[in-house]
Amino acid sequence: METELDDELKAEEGVSDMVSEFKKINADAEKRQLMEAREKNRDALKIIKNDSFTRGQKSGHKKGKIEGKAEVAQKMHAAGLSIEEISDLTGFTPAELQKLFSCS
Repeated sequence: METELDDELKAEEGVSDMVSEFKKINADAEKRQLMEAREKNRDALKIIKNDSFTRGQKSGHKKGKIEGKAEVAQKMHAAGLSIEEISDLTGFTPAELQKLFSCS
């Protein structure tokens, strides 16, 4: 199904050349398959990048929460709370807290 360009489009600089080139590309099945493969690859890479970014954000958020809780635990320890109390409030195990307090 061949369609002709409107007169206004024909008058635009380069439009006729682009349409002619587009027709050549569409006529060449190998080039068309290559273009489709490149587009699929580009889409797949975009998905992978977005997924990696999201996982990185989640990992960073989780790490930040743990670091924040560790700071609070250290302040609680400095204020005289017992390891058991700090464990109940922060969710850290007594062993984790012992290790945390020995490092600071």
